[in-house]
Amino acid sequence: MNFEPTEFAHLTKFSPDEIGADFLLGVSPSLKPPPGNSTPSATRSVLYTALDTISTVYPNIRLLDLRHSYLPMFDGRIPTEMNNATVKEVYQAVARAGALYLAVPAYWRAVSGSFKNFIEVMCGANYGGKDGYVTVFNSKPIGFFVIGADEQSASDAAEQTQQILYAIGAKIAVRPVVAGNPSELPIDLQAFIQQVIAEAGQLVQLLLNHD
Repeated sequence: MNFEPTEFAHLTKFSPDEIGADFLLGVSPSLKPPPGNSTPSATRSVLYTALDTISTVYPNIRLLDLRHSYLPMFDGRIPTEMNNATVKEVYQAVARAGALYLAVPAYWRAVSGSFKNFIEVMCGANYGGKDGYVTVFNSKPIGFFVIGADEQSASDAAEQTQQILYAIGAKIAVRPVVAGNPSELPIDLQAFIQQVIAEAGQLVQLLLNHD
């Protein structure tokens, strides 16, 4: 599976202004595959498949594919100081969404740099760890799944993701789905996708209950 946003325009083609508090926003930070390469990103493929399935019964779902909405590298500034149109659009989409579902790749026993960059660009740096630092994620219900290059990377990245989300003030609202993907023993993607659909579906239920 190697999906392009044009294949799922109902998920990926939107203006931040269209998103409201009853919307679930998926975020895929993976930059795979690189230009000229067709090797797919497992996290990206799973997120597209799961959210496309859920959108057939709950249409208020959108997906930010950061392989195409490319963010600059974090340089210490807060989002409003970056003067970057993509940063502004991504920030507005995150801010307006009622809940988020994140696809987290993991390598070398850690979250991927692209995921960490997304968080840092959206939040800036809380120098000194000041109490009360407000981010765009504050009190926002969030779910996530992790697929690692190996089992240990996936496990460590899941713990790191939880710590990161707590640090930025997010509310982890559903159980994370976690799997390693060693090349010699690929995970059962179809079974994994069903778990992701179930957890993301719980976020949709939260949005419905909130209404």
